[in-house]
Amino acid sequence: MADLHHTLVDHVIVTENGCMEWTGWRTKDGYGRIGCGNKKQYMHRLSYELTFGPIPNGLWVLHRCDNPPCLNPNHFFLGNLRDNFKDMIDKGRNGCGRGVTHGRAKLTD
Repeated sequence: MADLHHTLVDHVIVTENGCMEWTGWRTKDGYGRIGCGNKKQYMHRLSYELTFGPIPNGLWVLHRCDNPPCLNPNHFFLGNLRDNFKDMIDKGRNGCGRGVTHGRAKLTD
C-alpha cells in the first residue's frame, strides 16, 4: 500500500478547480491508467474504490468536472451506460458539435 501511496503522490497535481490530475500514463482520451498486478486499472475507478468501496456491477464512474485525468473522488458520480451517454451529450462531447461547430452546419452566427 505504501508503494501505491507514493505512486499517487508523485503523479498527481491539484488544479485551481480542485481537480487532482493524474500526470502518469494516460489513454488517448486522457484517462489515467496504472498497472495493478497483471491488469491495468483506470485511475479514476481506483480512486473511487479506495474512497467509497467497490463499484457495483454495471455502473461507471463519471466525472462532474468533465476532466478525464481527474482523480478527485468528490468530482465523481456513479451512472450506467445511458447516464454516461447523456452526460456526454449534455456537456457537448459527442463529437458532433452544436450549432456552427456541428460538422454539417451550413450557416454561421
